[in-house]
Amino acid sequence: MKKNERGSLFITSIILWVMAFNFFTIWTLTWVSYSKSLLYVEQREEQRIKEKMREYNEQQEQQASESKVVKQ
Repeated sequence: MKKNERGSLFITSIILWVMAFNFFTIWTLTWVSYSKSLLYVEQREEQRIKEKMREYNEQQEQQASESKVVKQ
């Protein structure tokens, strides 16, 4: 190999390593972002369900107290 070819090959290998590192970094950040968004959606859904259950329990308690008042 000529000296010029080795330098070109070295630069090409560095560029390929940088591209591979960037791809891995971007893929990792995308995966982390996606998993965090899924976790956020799941937490919001749990919070919404708890809120609905609380509202339902309050309605049941109110109906029970109203029926006790009517019976008395």
